[in-house]
Amino acid sequence: MKNIKIEDKKYFIGIIIMVVLMILLIISAILFKNRDKTASTLNEYSRDYFYMDTVINVKLYGTNKERADEVLDDIDDLYKTFHNYTDRYNSHEQGLYELNNGNTKISSELRNMIIYGSDWYKKSNGLLNIGIGNVVDIWKKYREQKTGVPTLEELQKVNINFNDIVITDDNITLKNGVKIDLGAISKGYTTELIATFLKNVGFDKFIINAGGNVSVGNYYKKTDTNYKVGIEDPTNNSQIYKIVKVNNKAVVTSGGYQRNYTYNGVTYNHIINPNTLFPADNVLSVTVITNSSADADALSTILFLMNVEEGKEFIKNYDAEAIWYLKDGQTEQTEGFSKYE
Repeated sequence: MKNIKIEDKKYFIGIIIMVVLMILLIISAILFKNRDKTASTLNEYSRDYFYMDTVINVKLYGTNKERADEVLDDIDDLYKTFHNYTDRYNSHEQGLYELNNGNTKISSELRNMIIYGSDWYKKSNGLLNIGIGNVVDIWKKYREQKTGVPTLEELQKVNINFNDIVITDDNITLKNGVKIDLGAISKGYTTELIATFLKNVGFDKFIINAGGNVSVGNYYKKTDTNYKVGIEDPTNNSQIYKIVKVNNKAVVTSGGYQRNYTYNGVTYNHIINPNTLFPADNVLSVTVITNSSADADALSTILFLMNVEEGKEFIKNYDAEAIWYLKDGQTEQTEGFSKYE
């Protein structure tokens, strides 16, 4: 009798397990179906902004318009905040203008960006120098007036010594008239913060296009796995010369073809080499693909200031790929760049 009871128990336990498994399979099928349906019916929510001298477009993919609008409002606030913090020419509370004019009380967000820039000064052996503000101002004056070119003597009179940016645990102090310019990193740094913000609030499918600075999240369609990002032709900015396929990546281009001026047949761009004090003239543009928009922005600027061979060696130290558009119309790229083509 005892053996019969044990067998009966095993039989009933087996039945129960089978029923539970069937229920789980049905639930899984329903969830997968709903997920598949949701993935195919995502809506696009888009908004344009203008900050940091750049037209910025953000696209979110989701199903809740009200929530998307709230998040797009938050993005507006974030870009505005960091635009004000990094504005060198207008006074904003706790911003860079105040720091450059003797007020050491700045926001923690601006302080973190300056520390980030100082790290890249060390990594780049001084090529990315956030203390170059005084020279940038001289070139900006000539670029706006289009009346000539500064002399080397004029440029050498102003201070760009990075070591005169004194960063301590308590504050940041500028000595001997040095001025900070964050143009090489501010857009990428802010865009990376916003990409992280979007993922944290549940919008992991997005495209941020801040001029030559593009950051994308997870792809929003089930029919493919990658966003297609076009790289602008520096000789004709109404066209693209390369399309790359990326997911959860940043694609950032540095080039001298947007902010420049021509005098006596020579074109001078806005990306200044701190060693020569003159605009870089190695290539027309450099595009970097990596995980972080902030890092891609810094790397593309540094590579633009180097010749191609130096750049290829430098970027080997990073999980990043690059393509150079040369002055003769040819291109050069790192070995791993082809995986994005």
